[in-house]
Amino acid sequence: MNTKYRRELNALEEVYEAALRVDIKPVVQLIERISQHSLIAVGSGGSYSTASFAADLHEFKTGHVGRPATPLEVISSSPKTAATVCFSASGRNRDIGVAFQIAAQAEAGPVGAMVLSADTPLHALQKRYSYTDVVEASGSVFKDGFLAVASMITSALLLKRAYDAVLGYGETLPSELEDFANKTIGRNSFSYIRETAREVTSKQYLSLLFSPTMKSTAIDLESRFVEAALGAIHTADFRNFGHGRHHWIAKRGGNTGVAALVGNRDEILATRTLNLLPDNVETWRINISGEPDEQSIAGLIVGLYLSEAAGLSVGIDPGKPGVPGFGRKLYGLGPGALKRKPSDLNRQSAIFRKTADVSLIDSERAAWEMAHQDAIAIWNKAPIKAIAFDYDGTLCDSRSRFEPLSSHIKDALTQVVENGVLIGIATGRGPSAGEALRQCLPAKHWPNVVMGYYNGAVMTTLDDDHDPLIGPCESEELLVALKTHPVLVGCDFHSNAAQIAIRLSANLDIRETVSAVNSVLLSHGSSATVTASSHSVDVQFGKFSKIAVVDQLQATIGPSGIVMRLGDKGVWPGNDVELLESPYGLSVDEASRHTGNCWALAPAGVKGVQATLYYLRALKFNRGIATLVLKPGDRGNVYAS
Repeated sequence: MNTKYRRELNALEEVYEAALRVDIKPVVQLIERISQHSLIAVGSGGSYSTASFAADLHEFKTGHVGRPATPLEVISSSPKTAATVCFSASGRNRDIGVAFQIAAQAEAGPVGAMVLSADTPLHALQKRYSYTDVVEASGSVFKDGFLAVASMITSALLLKRAYDAVLGYGETLPSELEDFANKTIGRNSFSYIRETAREVTSKQYLSLLFSPTMKSTAIDLESRFVEAALGAIHTADFRNFGHGRHHWIAKRGGNTGVAALVGNRDEILATRTLNLLPDNVETWRINISGEPDEQSIAGLIVGLYLSEAAGLSVGIDPGKPGVPGFGRKLYGLGPGALKRKPSDLNRQSAIFRKTADVSLIDSERAAWEMAHQDAIAIWNKAPIKAIAFDYDGTLCDSRSRFEPLSSHIKDALTQVVENGVLIGIATGRGPSAGEALRQCLPAKHWPNVVMGYYNGAVMTTLDDDHDPLIGPCESEELLVALKTHPVLVGCDFHSNAAQIAIRLSANLDIRETVSAVNSVLLSHGSSATVTASSHSVDVQFGKFSKIAVVDQLQATIGPSGIVMRLGDKGVWPGNDVELLESPYGLSVDEASRHTGNCWALAPAGVKGVQATLYYLRALKFNRGIATLVLKPGDRGNVYAS
């Protein structure tokens, strides 16, 4: 029986090997961004199985909660504090696209998508909301039939490889599917399942019992049985089965087959459970070994062959079951998301950035709405004569912090200085920031650009191309104690007389790092200041700060002008708190709780460098003075970075 579905299964070996050859660097970068967050994994139809696997994998690998969600769940109640990753093999699922957009506008955490195609609508949305990520692994071998086969297994393999890379495990999967089968099910192929499971899947009902590592398999099998009309199925883990679900077996055992997917930790429990079933109940069991994530992947493959066995039993090709006309119409309905007025959405987003709370009572919301209106009014009349910028996260995207500044930033900064408005850079970096700025700005303006290196410890101008390094760290004992602290062992350290910069490893949380650093400082009696950026923690020894850049610019322009301040980390322990704590401080990401200071007023879903560009392009110049004209209904897509 050479069905379409059989041909897809026969191609799994090629799919497996191709997935191991894919360059996973983009996927690794996405996992790095979400690794310190809870995860909402979004999928629809076949991709919901992938989302379920991703949620389980995230929880197992990081310890943070992961849960799968359908697009309608995200549309109905957008995420509040979690990372969101959408899965779509084609990238063209309308429901997924709407969910991605709503998650991006909510700004609850990192937002990304994983697709197996190039140049999709999700790629277009990523350009509209440039703080998001869309990663792809395109290739004809990853294409699916009616049911997701190649795409699901490919996505699972890529995700496992990426999490292993982020956590420092390296490549752990066998190079061939045959070896993977031997490792997980003790046979050199999964194909034997199609015959051995025929009897159990021929029953009117199938009861699937599974170990927790195979939860995504249970979700996937339910989807396949329903979507291809293979039969009636109900699922439960081994213990949940014992809480009432066994009553089905008591009444309908003769018409029910029981399939058991058994992880190596549950072998005794599974054996005792199956032994208690009545003798007239047809059972089928498979033991699956390996690490939990390997068991999950093997379970997905087992489920593919169980579906084939069911198809053989009922005479249906799961890869080509036929689609009725009303089914196409149902698919074409789309998500039906409500239209949202941009001005209302932007106001809600600005307030959410301040409060991180969508459940404000009416009086609180009214007060914040008035404060938001006042903030916009202040900017629309402020005479801006200078702008003080943070660097990382504001002018330079954290994903490309070792690359030159973008051409968009180059053009925007050049327009500012050509119109007579002074600029200054307040950065925790050393000379690398100056080198990047000199590549952006015309040389004639360099003497007027204030540079505050090492968070203001070294003040100079952009035309000073000498390496402004200062002496070595004077507290060698403190430096050693930080390097050897268990939390900080995997970090990268750079030190001098002004500060110790600690670049975090991907799996290390900023607040956990700050806590560890403070504990070391306390034990050494140090009064150094600790601040954080999106990727590092700085220990500052002196009384200097980024405000030094503002002060120097203010002294130059005089009291009649305003120094606009732009940064991304306006909440403790962020390193822009002092810089932005002013009515003339604007955040491109984290906004303080102060009602009058440090607002983030870019459109919903516009963050980071894209928000910086939004502000700079909203400036109106007149004889060396700029005014920031903010329009409540602005949309983010006009200001792609």
